[in-house]
Amino acid sequence: DVEVSSRDVIGDRDEKTLSVRYSVFTGPRVRIGRILYPEDIRTRVSYLADINPVRTDSIYSDERMGRLNTRLSETRLFEKSTVRLVEPDGTGDVQPQNDGEVVRDVEISVTERDRYRLTLGGGFSTDEGFGLQAELLRRNLTGRGDSLLGEAIFSEREIGAGITWRRPNLLGYGRSLSISAQASDEQTDAFDQQQAQLTVAIDTVRNRRTQLGLSADARFIRQTADDIRQDFQVFSLNGSILYDGSDSLLDPRRGWRVDARVKPTYSFSPDGPDVPYIRSVAQGRVYLPLDDRARFVVAGRLRMGTLLGTSADNVAAEDRFYAGGGGSVRGYGFQAIGPSADDGTPLGGRSLLDTSIEARTLITNTIEGAVFVDAGNISDNPYPRFDNLRAGIGVGVRYRTPAGPIRLDVGTPINPGDGDEPVQIYISIGQAF
Repeated sequence: DVEVSSRDVIGDRDEKTLSVRYSVFTGPRVRIGRILYPEDIRTRVSYLADINPVRTDSIYSDERMGRLNTRLSETRLFEKSTVRLVEPDGTGDVQPQNDGEVVRDVEISVTERDRYRLTLGGGFSTDEGFGLQAELLRRNLTGRGDSLLGEAIFSEREIGAGITWRRPNLLGYGRSLSISAQASDEQTDAFDQQQAQLTVAIDTVRNRRTQLGLSADARFIRQTADDIRQDFQVFSLNGSILYDGSDSLLDPRRGWRVDARVKPTYSFSPDGPDVPYIRSVAQGRVYLPLDDRARFVVAGRLRMGTLLGTSADNVAAEDRFYAGGGGSVRGYGFQAIGPSADDGTPLGGRSLLDTSIEARTLITNTIEGAVFVDAGNISDNPYPRFDNLRAGIGVGVRYRTPAGPIRLDVGTPINPGDGDEPVQIYISIGQAF
């Protein structure tokens, strides 16, 4: 309730200066009274109270009020939400007390989203073929912000289904628990496998830029590679960290991101030795605008991975490293880079190195063009190597939507190997990195 009561302006022509003095009436200091939560909604008041940083009897803070509104939006439970100060009785002015303070209540108003959401999606690339995906989300299952998500995928390479229960802000704001069960039948150039997996994960949002994750999963894997069938029972722990210093989650145009994941694993196999190993991956991405409006952007990415503790032959094929495809080195087929059997079947390796540089330019407000160069390799050595790189080059176009850009890339290999196609096409949602 700050008001400017007067303004004095003094100019000095000789010194070419201008001085302005404002007289400000701050009004009484506001202390928070009751927190008035909405009635007749499915969401429990106790859940809203858990994420509310505004406390009764505290001094008013515009920052905390804004933080509460942001947290309400982050729940994805509400179409709209408002937080405002009101008088204790809802009418008239409140006179300051003897200490110069007034007590004001905080009123929270929300409009809840529909309880169910059905999502359908599809994609195509020359290396992975066609694919369809369906998701059915049930919001606010118990009234505590939790969700139940069922999903299914049908593609030329994979058929699978899964269910995930997620409870956000379980142990305080920013800490979420999720439990998921999945089953899939996957056919790739490197291996065919059937898998059942159970995962328990805890994610922690330290602030809007930093996220930590810890999970444990148990997997049963039956895979066939190079005409040899193997069964694995695998138990893994996963630790991850992400720092996002970019300006946008969906279409970054300035800033940088870095993320890393460490996965200690113990594998039990009746067809081979029981082995412990550690799989680690680190990635950095940078976005450099070349003009003030960020219509011209140069983006770069470097990713490295290593598998320590055993050879690649002793671990499930999905835990080995592969390169090539729309999310790796464009211009090459899916998993086409790296060691291969005599018949050309990709074998995977113990280390990964891939990197990309891409120049993006806005042609119109919705159409963007891009040129890119990607390179990478897979090695049987435990640490990434910078020799024997396979490189690809290409062009792309993006159609910008509120849900992120729709991307079409066409790539060709610079130094192809035997069996590499001259052209690869990728259609997807989101930037390549």
